[in-house]
Amino acid sequence: MKEKLKRGKLVELNALLTGLKSTPSDKRFKFAIVRNLEYLEPEMKAIRETQKPSPRYEEYVQKRQQIGEEFVDRDEKGNPILALVEGVEIFQITEKKDEANSKVVELIKEYNDAIEEKKQDINQFNELMEEEIEVDVCKVSFEFLPEDADYNALKPIIKETPEEIEAKYL
Repeated sequence: MKEKLKRGKLVELNALLTGLKSTPSDKRFKFAIVRNLEYLEPEMKAIRETQKPSPRYEEYVQKRQQIGEEFVDRDEKGNPILALVEGVEIFQITEKKDEANSKVVELIKEYNDAIEEKKQDINQFNELMEEEIEVDVCKVSFEFLPEDADYNALKPIIKETPEEIEAKYL
């Protein structure tokens, strides 16, 4: 059966089904998980391909990492000290911060084309995730879903409509 989904929702559904694959559940639900993962795989493969950075951008990231490793503050055991900034771990650099920043600025100038290309790729990827596409799905009855399932996220693969579920189970 065909279902219209935004690619972003498809990615979420794929991640959820992948996580549920190893949890104990009804055989019919397990079958639906396996079948849906098979159906979604070609689109997921294409999505993963679009996320691959260019070799030049990968080179930039590697060189930026090297700068961080060169200038990072280290603890008494010589391990890098990381700081948490907006939920992301970054190298903590205090002693030679100006020198490190100067090298990063030079690197950004050298790889500006690759950085700009990556920004465009990200914008295009975000647009791609908002596109609605038709995909095959294997529907399963609500009664076979695990008790603690995220029903809202699983809507695309549930046979019954919300009204039918409400009338039958609530």
